[in-house]
Amino acid sequence: MPDFPQFDAAEKTLMFDAGLFERKRRVNQKIFELFENIRLALKDSAQHKQFLFPEGTDYTTGKIAQGENYLGYPWVMLDFPRCFKKNAMFAYRTMFWYGHYFSVSLLISGDHLSTLLPGLASKLRPAPDGLLFATHGDAWCHDLDASTFLPANQLSTAAIVEHGERHGYIKLSIKLDEPDMKKLSEQVVAHYEMLLQLLL
Repeated sequence: MPDFPQFDAAEKTLMFDAGLFERKRRVNQKIFELFENIRLALKDSAQHKQFLFPEGTDYTTGKIAQGENYLGYPWVMLDFPRCFKKNAMFAYRTMFWYGHYFSVSLLISGDHLSTLLPGLASKLRPAPDGLLFATHGDAWCHDLDASTFLPANQLSTAAIVEHGERHGYIKLSIKLDEPDMKKLSEQVVAHYEMLLQLLL
């Protein structure tokens, strides 16, 4: 006879708790509404209106996506503005990672990076408090722990340039734990304007 899995009491409760999945669906709907409001606020911000985006960047529509398994946990993200090409990327990503936190990240790679890197690296000295610099070789790592991200103000201009040249991308991220969604939205916009200012 094969061995059948055994479920403990908590697991059995989860399996048949329809309310859990209804609540998650409602949370997702509200996160989508939040991200749409954030998109509109980003689009209306002063720096967004003034910034000269790289050719091919979508800075009017954006995209909201969701998934069930980033390192085992569901997620929802907004990419706005966004440009994902084979030879270049430019994106501001707002992400909600279930069980963890909200975060925002500016990702620049390829042709866009070669243009922006020298000026950006120098302006990151000193970097604003809370701004994290991705040190991972994989631009798609979103787990903002100490093994993949370092405080940007701990890195020299040379180290920032070296990372960009070696790995072909720069990613600047901020973790947000503001429980009030209006204030969180304001923080996302404030960080966006700050990051765009660094690129000017």
